[in-house]
Amino acid sequence: MSYLLKALAKAEQERQQQKQGDQLSTQVLMVESKLPKSLLVVVFLLVAATIWQLIPKSEPTFEEPSLTQTEPHPISKHQVSSNPVLNDDSNKPLDKPIQPEAVKAKDLYELSTEELARIPSLELASHIYSSAPSFRSVVINGQTYEEGMLIKSGVILDEIIPSGIVINVQGQKVELPKGISWIASQNVK
Repeated sequence: MSYLLKALAKAEQERQQQKQGDQLSTQVLMVESKLPKSLLVVVFLLVAATIWQLIPKSEPTFEEPSLTQTEPHPISKHQVSSNPVLNDDSNKPLDKPIQPEAVKAKDLYELSTEELARIPSLELASHIYSSAPSFRSVVINGQTYEEGMLIKSGVILDEIIPSGIVINVQGQKVELPKGISWIASQNVK
């Protein structure tokens, strides 16, 4: 029986040593596992920063410049094109094509009394704006209009913009806000 007791004692001693060895290896593994976690965090932050730099901040918007013109311009037709412009004197291409200057629309408060008197009575009842010009329309005095249409003699619907419309009154561009009812000065009593 002493042989059995010795064997049990030896087995118990081996288990104790194995338990202590497992605890030491677990501690070693814990210490070793900290390095890869911190390395993983650093790599993750670098990848995130790289992706952040590659993402565009905002989408660029492209607007075509308005080429409408109300007065004759001293530029000949062959000079205004999408091709490089040739100078008549030297036949060398210029840096940029020559384009007519855009006339800025005035607000109602910027107009003189003579200019205000030229605007006929207008009731802007409906305003539909789209980024595609072919889908824009307005209802003025009960009739539907699109850009470029004649509203009354000397008054053209020049442009439909998000905030309202731009009309061309005998060569003068005037911006009117949507929902406006304008009564011509000759109709005021």
